Amino acid sequence: MQNMESGVENLSVVTAGKVSGGDASELVGSRRMQELLGVVRERFDVILVDTPPALAVTEAKILAPRANATVLVARAGQTKEKERDHVAHELERVGGHIVGVVLNGFNIDM
Repeated sequence: MQNMESGVENLSVVTAGKVSGGDASELVGSRRMQELLGVVRERFDVILVDTPPALAVTEAKILAPRANATVLVARAGQTKEKERDHVAHELERVGGHIVGVVLNGFNIDM
């Protein structure tokens, strides 16, 4: 992981970088990740963790129960209602608390 200067006051960014020789879901579910989350919870007021699409991989399901809140991101015209509902159900089933949805790619002129 790399701590990068964001250029914005009071905003820190940590990127995951590349995962070599292992499964990203194993890293996200590891004891070291739990320790990292504990450290950043003590240091920051708000922590945002971006995961790959929840339908494609398991990282979101692993992290959702460890988060205070979960926000779903859907793409206008691409994410099907059935898929969105399935992901929401799966995240809630593992203990995630969904607080909202962000709609990406919406064309206001439609």
